[in-house]
Amino acid sequence: MFQFGQSVTVESVTEPPQSIVASGYEEYLKKYEGRLGLFCLGGQGSHIASEAYALKYRFTEIVVLNTDYKDNSKIRENCPSVRVFDIGKNSYEISGAGAGGRPDVAERGFVEAEEEVLKMLKEFKANDMQAAFIAVGLGGGTGTGLIAPFLKLCREAGIYRSIVLATMPSLTMHGIETVRLAEEKLEEIQTLCDGIMIINNEWIYAAATQERISLPVIYDRINRRLANALGSFIEVMLSRSRQNIDLNDLLNFIATDENKVARLFVLGKGIGHGENRVLDSVKNALDSFYLVGHGDILGAKALLYHTLTVRGSGDAYPEDMRLLVDYIEECTDTILSIKKLGGGEADYQCDDPEFTDDAMLQVLLVTGFDKTPIEAFRADLELELAAEKERYEEKKPAKEARANKAADSQSTP
Repeated sequence: MFQFGQSVTVESVTEPPQSIVASGYEEYLKKYEGRLGLFCLGGQGSHIASEAYALKYRFTEIVVLNTDYKDNSKIRENCPSVRVFDIGKNSYEISGAGAGGRPDVAERGFVEAEEEVLKMLKEFKANDMQAAFIAVGLGGGTGTGLIAPFLKLCREAGIYRSIVLATMPSLTMHGIETVRLAEEKLEEIQTLCDGIMIINNEWIYAAATQERISLPVIYDRINRRLANALGSFIEVMLSRSRQNIDLNDLLNFIATDENKVARLFVLGKGIGHGENRVLDSVKNALDSFYLVGHGDILGAKALLYHTLTVRGSGDAYPEDMRLLVDYIEECTDTILSIKKLGGGEADYQCDDPEFTDDAMLQVLLVTGFDKTPIEAFRADLELELAAEKERYEEKKPAKEARANKAADSQSTP
């Protein structure tokens, strides 16, 4: 598996002494320290924090805000550099025992921590933090309750961009009330942030049922997919190539639309090898099945692609890029109005064992959809409700047969 944000060493074209090269590269990397923040809200967020910590992300401050002391104690033990806020620790309603599935309880508990959280955000801003990634599972208590007030604090602190990585509950597994709660919150926050990427848990559970996958593996997949988005940013910041794409290029693609509504986006990275390395790397980067609408990018009009090849293996050819763009335009069913290209031979040594020989690495950002995040999720929900009704109708004959059998047995002398 491709590991995001790993440390790198540099090989120079002109082959100066390695100490000079390493020193220059490290100085270059130091300028990025603290540019990103990963703020993980609630129980789902705490698991994302553990995943990000294990991947040794560079340039990123990781912070957890949660009401469950058991989860928080695990983070403190296993991820010592992660900053943890025990939300509602002095509240009688919470006291470290979680929000009990009630967003209003979590929001009230957050009031006592607001001043300290705002102070932290202002310190991050003073140290040039440019983007806040907020990982949250909507529909529960803590994350749903904290997300709106936290986003408002980000704006008050002047954080350059706020980008939400959200999971939405499954109708099949969590029920309609939980889904409606998440839907309402998604509609609210899409005017409080710049961009939203959505994983729909319904598709995770559907795939797991077909493949006979256990719940822990399901949750790991969700966490890795969310971590993949931040890892894509870090990969671009780490890499140096002939045609550079940098942090602001990515951020400017994920900006609110003309109505100040957050943009729906798909962001990821992947590696391909051999004759099919272009399309394989693209498909692995999109890894779209679990995203809202199964990651369907129909109607998207903007594409940023950063294509890297292993040093010494040669750059990608124009026909490779044409193949990539043609494939994306086939998926969007439109001629892309905005295309931004970067990449070349990777001017660093990646530690990942897959990035060798003829490997091609893609960072892909697709946006410019003709639908808002809430519109995309509601389209999913219509499909889920129709499927649930169909399952109910399929069960009716068996239910009626059981009822008739019971009635017959009671009427028999």
